[in-house]
Amino acid sequence: MTDGGVEGRSELPDYVERYLQGDTMALEEVNEAFELMHRVKVFAQLFTLINNLNSG
Repeated sequence: MTDGGVEGRSELPDYVERYLQGDTMALEEVNEAFELMHRVKVFAQLFTLINNLNSG
């Protein structure tokens, strides 16, 4: 995955399978979904920063 994007050939089939198995969020939960995505992005950036500091 590159900067929040979806790699269609490798990731899309998994997303479709998860959807078919009922792994979805209700429309009312969309704000929570965006908050979760934001938290993951912040964590990933922090992890990258720590990793760069440790390797340099």
